[in-house]
Amino acid sequence: MTRLAQVAKRDTVHIEPRAVTMKSNHLATASSWRGTRDWITTVPGRYYAFISHRWLSAGHPDPEGRQAQFAAWQLMAHLCEAIQVAQLRGLRQPRLQSLTGHSIGAQGSGLAESIIVNVSRRALNSDSLESATVEAANSRELTRDYGVAAAADDQGVGKMRAVLAEHPTIAALLARISIWHDYRCLPQPHRTDQEETLSRQGLKALNPCQLLGITLVLLHDAEDYLTRAWCTLEGLTADSSGSIDTLAGSQRRASLTHGQPSPSAVR
Repeated sequence: MTRLAQVAKRDTVHIEPRAVTMKSNHLATASSWRGTRDWITTVPGRYYAFISHRWLSAGHPDPEGRQAQFAAWQLMAHLCEAIQVAQLRGLRQPRLQSLTGHSIGAQGSGLAESIIVNVSRRALNSDSLESATVEAANSRELTRDYGVAAAADDQGVGKMRAVLAEHPTIAALLARISIWHDYRCLPQPHRTDQEETLSRQGLKALNPCQLLGITLVLLHDAEDYLTRAWCTLEGLTADSSGSIDTLAGSQRRASLTHGQPSPSAVR
């Protein structure tokens, strides 16, 4: 995305590699792993996502690991859709629309289309796209509903780790998707003086973190989400920049409200 390329030239923002979330379904604090994993800076060929979510308890946003499960599976599912669309339409072919604004040909969700532009076109060639397409087809039953049902039954994301172990091309592409998650990327209580300073600096950098990529709103209870001050601020910031999408925070059908349904040619 253009905004990412422009901001990356002048700003450095620490964003947690997406692959870290596959180690466990429970989110660890930033303090518990800083120094053992490298933080990264924005670089071409990666895709950056800011996760906006409710805290489900005062001390931990996701005590049972459910949010992590749903976010992880849906990101993989949108990646698989991006692979399928690229195969059908052509890796470097843009989306087509009629003069009346209607979609023409194979199209994916807004998130899948962004992954094509930011990840697939930089990481794949004709041979590796073919391999990725085979792997995505093998995972189709698990990702048909954007991975929501699979997420609901995958406590600890062990099933997902097994799938990725058998599909190395998808795993390599998924590793190019990085997330910003407050609990993992900002030091949590009890903080040292240095961590307190870092936490305050991080809070001031929330807007740049959102503008560097897409904001993914993890929805389970929309009404409750909008009663949270931080959630509302994050949603308004993302909406004003036009870079926002939603992920289901539960298996409830009403929670899954993507901007575009998957094309029948893809699903």
